[in-house]
Amino acid sequence: MGFCKLYLVLIGLTLLSFGYAQDEQNIQVKEVQEFNFPVITQHINALLYEGKANEIKKFVEQRKSFIEGLLQNLTLQQSKLNLLIKNTEKQRQRDAKNAVVDTINNAELDSSLENLQQQNLRISEIINDFKDIHYKHINLLHELDRSDEPLIKIGNLPKPYTIFSIMQINGLLERLGQQFDELQIQEQQNEIRLDKITGLLSNLVVDYTINLEKNEYPLELYSILRNIYLYQADYAILKLKNARFSKEKQETQNQLEMQSQLLPVAIENMQILPENIELLSNNLQAIEHDLQKLREEHSKLLKDFDQISFKAELALDSIEIKLKNPDNTAEDREVLQLQKKFNLSRVKYSYFIKNLLQQKEQALLISKNEHDFHLSWLQAYKQRKSKPKEIKETLILWQNKLHQQSKSKEENIELLDSLNRSILEISGTQQQLSQISESEKPHSTAKLKKQVKILKKQLDKNLNTIQRLSQQLNQNNETIEHNNHKQERISKILSQQFNKIEQIEQWFGSKFNHQIEQFKKILYYPIASFGDKPFTLATLLKVILYIVLGIIFLKFFRARLAKFLIKRTKLGEGAAFSISTLMYYFGALLVFLAALSASGFNLGQMMIVFGALGVGIGFGLQNIANNFISGMILLIDRTLTVGDSITLNDGTHGKVSKLSMRYTVIRTNGGYDIIVPNSELISNRVTSMTFDDHYFRIEIPFGVSYSANPEQVREITLEVADSVKHTINRESQHSAVLFNGFGDNSLDFVLRVWVFIYDRYRPYAIKSDYYYKLFKAFKEAGIEVPFPQRDLHVRSVDDKVLMQFDQYSPAEPKSRY
Repeated sequence: MGFCKLYLVLIGLTLLSFGYAQDEQNIQVKEVQEFNFPVITQHINALLYEGKANEIKKFVEQRKSFIEGLLQNLTLQQSKLNLLIKNTEKQRQRDAKNAVVDTINNAELDSSLENLQQQNLRISEIINDFKDIHYKHINLLHELDRSDEPLIKIGNLPKPYTIFSIMQINGLLERLGQQFDELQIQEQQNEIRLDKITGLLSNLVVDYTINLEKNEYPLELYSILRNIYLYQADYAILKLKNARFSKEKQETQNQLEMQSQLLPVAIENMQILPENIELLSNNLQAIEHDLQKLREEHSKLLKDFDQISFKAELALDSIEIKLKNPDNTAEDREVLQLQKKFNLSRVKYSYFIKNLLQQKEQALLISKNEHDFHLSWLQAYKQRKSKPKEIKETLILWQNKLHQQSKSKEENIELLDSLNRSILEISGTQQQLSQISESEKPHSTAKLKKQVKILKKQLDKNLNTIQRLSQQLNQNNETIEHNNHKQERISKILSQQFNKIEQIEQWFGSKFNHQIEQFKKILYYPIASFGDKPFTLATLLKVILYIVLGIIFLKFFRARLAKFLIKRTKLGEGAAFSISTLMYYFGALLVFLAALSASGFNLGQMMIVFGALGVGIGFGLQNIANNFISGMILLIDRTLTVGDSITLNDGTHGKVSKLSMRYTVIRTNGGYDIIVPNSELISNRVTSMTFDDHYFRIEIPFGVSYSANPEQVREITLEVADSVKHTINRESQHSAVLFNGFGDNSLDFVLRVWVFIYDRYRPYAIKSDYYYKLFKAFKEAGIEVPFPQRDLHVRSVDDKVLMQFDQYSPAEPKSRY
């Protein structure tokens, strides 16, 4: 009894504790429901970025106060949850000590404790998430208080204007243009982000409204509200930035227009002082001296790296030989492969260093060109009245140099692309090396790991050099672009000071002269040489033009010649075609030789080329040459002509529809075109139905029953043959019926008739006409056309089989089934 009382008391305490936990949860839910969530109708809140600064700050403070109240409510919920978690854990510990407590009650306590802990963790995450809004509001207020200071300060230029004033204005225009482009790009990027945020906010507000209308306030509602406030702050910051960018763009554009108007005025009123020209000359000489000194230093370095590259290439050859050794173990091959990659990396390292040295020299060359440009046009501008042509020539010269600088920039961009591919290759090799280092295979010995370490070190050097080279390339490209803009700006202003005709000449010269010169260089660049005559692209185009025009004329001539021969000389179609084709190929040879001669080739020297070509034909073009010569033979001796009906050695039959130099086209009775190389028609036996005349004989086999009279069969067959329209009966070509023998089921006969070649193109149809009439005639004469028959003679039958047959009499039939 005492034990039972104790058990009941423990159960009561457990239920009381569980009921207390449930009451605490009800209090927590009630607190959440009492919090007033705002109603959001507009996903974009314009109060965060529109209006006066103090009004925006006031609204931000109100939102901050609201968020603080929300966080206090969440903190209160979290504290109550912590109290519930502690009470539940204590109850679970007491139940664990008491072995008489029901296991079902323990499971309920565990589930309740897990839910409370997850809810507590979710509230902590939401509280931390709301802190992001605080930082966004700080950024918003910072953007609001940002002072509108000019990005580029522009001071007043001292007068009188000098060449250095011009350089200062030109450089300022370049910086302003770059600033304007950057502001425009940033504004466009922000507009794209604003569109994305607008879409996100629209979806969030819909989700928030749906959850709010359910009158249920789960923790997810806090998370949605936090995202809405966060994206609204982001949207406001971007709107404020774009407003500032727009204002700065307008100011930059105003300064661009002002300085653009000032530059030609400054050039027009520029004073060319001797000391200014002397200073520019001294600066140019200093740059040339530095460039010469740098080249001397680089010359020594290039020799060293050439030796490194040469040694690495020798090592590669040696490694390739070792790799072919079949006695190498797996470890030896892997080490050799790593050594191969190491030496390849050394070769590439030398290549990267050489390009880096070239780019450093190019940086000085760019600076030299800039000073040289200012000195050149300044000296020409000084003498513009006494020597007006000199400034035009100077501008044309620098237009060509601008094109060369742009070409250098394009080459640098190609090199940058190559460097990016090299970076990817190095990254892939480094990953492979990491796998080898981490491998625990038996063959991962110290020798292999040492080689991996050496290769890694070399790859790091290559990567570092690539980064330095890429940085120098980007810097040079940027400088080239800025210098080109500044030079074009000066050239345009100087060109505008000429009269209209001079401006047109200058524009035409700058736009087309360089392209024409470059085109001429390409057109007359020697590709090869035959004796003392260079072979250029212009020569090739001239030869192609002559050949194309000659071939067009020859095709027209061949068609006209074939028609003339058929109509006037009464030649056959095949003969006319053969003659016109031979004339066509002979004319093509003459056109080719004439084109070479007109292009400046010595035909005597070309015999050497033809001799070499003959050797090539003898070894590699035997089949083509064989077909070509066979075609010539067929066209000359006219053993085959277009329209002939022939049968090839393999049984293919058809009509010759085309005869060319390399192949012959045969059209079969089924409508197929078979292309046959001419060599096969020369070397193999060909049966021609039209070589001598247009008549041929066909054989039509048939059979009749043994009861028929052979003489009667012969007479009927000859009458049928005469009645068929295809049959020809002449003195030497007449029909005949032959008794072919005694067959298994019939008396066998063969009808031989002569037909005209025109009908040979459909032989099955011809035979069908004869068979139709033969069958009809035999049927009318009562002559039977037999079919296969067999007589079965039974010599002996087993007695048991006979007894089984006797059991079934005709009067009493029985089913065997």
